[in-house]
Amino acid sequence: MNSKTWIVISDKNQTRIFEKKKLVKEWEKVSVIANPHQSADKETHHERHGHEHHEHDPYYVTVTDFLNKSRGQNKYADILLVASKEVLGGLRDRFDKETEKLLRKTINKDLAHFNQKELEEYLHDDFLYTGDLHK
Repeated sequence: MNSKTWIVISDKNQTRIFEKKKLVKEWEKVSVIANPHQSADKETHHERHGHEHHEHDPYYVTVTDFLNKSRGQNKYADILLVASKEVLGGLRDRFDKETEKLLRKTINKDLAHFNQKELEEYLHDDFLYTGDLHK
C-alpha cells in the first residue's frame, strides 16, 4: 500500500510539490511548476478587474494534469493542498474525479513564501495525520 502524502503548496506564481512518507520526518521535493504567465510584480487583466479566470488557465491545467497523471501512476496515496482561495478554486475545478477523492485536506492559506523547513515545521506530522495544527 502506498503511504505517501503529496503536499502541494501553490500560489499564482508557482506550485511546489513535496512527498511525505509516513514514518520519515523530512519531505522530499517532487516538482516545482512555474506559472510562465505570471510574475510577482505583474497583475493579469482579470486580477485588475476582479475577474477570476480558471477554466482555461494553462497554469492550472498544467498543475492538475501533473497531479492527475501522477495519481494514475500510483505515486501518492493522498494530497494535502495548501493555497489561497483563488488558487484553490482554480485547481479544484480541474481535478479528475479520482484525484479529487484523494484530496485529504485543503487549506485556504498562502504559504508560498515559506521555505521547505518552515513548511515542515508549520505543517508538522500531527497536523498532516490528525488535522491538529497546535503542537
